[in-house]
Amino acid sequence: MVDTETLNSWFKEASEITLGEFEPFINKMISGLTAPEDISWVYIVGNTAVFNLIGKDETRKLSKDGFNFVRWNIVEAMFPEYTGCSMRIENYDYLLYPSYQNYFTKIPKVIFEAVQKKATGYLETEKELTEEAKNHLQSIVDGNVPFGFELSE
Repeated sequence: MVDTETLNSWFKEASEITLGEFEPFINKMISGLTAPEDISWVYIVGNTAVFNLIGKDETRKLSKDGFNFVRWNIVEAMFPEYTGCSMRIENYDYLLYPSYQNYFTKIPKVIFEAVQKKATGYLETEKELTEEAKNHLQSIVDGNVPFGFELSE
């Protein structure tokens, strides 16, 4: 496993990198790996470097959609347990603004439908679920939105 000090130095360097330094930077990270599974860190830090390079280049400004696409690629690489239902990063500063009330109490119907599909799959394939887990998943399949959330369109 890449140690925290090394990762912190890589992220710092990634935020300051120039285009000419990119390839040597990637090679330096690869040569510093101690385990095969650490290659994911090169991917994450490398994407961070690309993200920062694009942001600095006045001739190749990303659209907001392009910017978010790159950012989410980095986030998904950091969380390999991401399974496709959906994911979001909570910004609890939004609790300071009344207009964000639905952000914390409602989930989009399309997200709930993806969760229902996933719950159905778990009930069909997972053989070692506790009774509590089975009941929870069945409740979702039956249309009950968990944890007090409400559906939004």
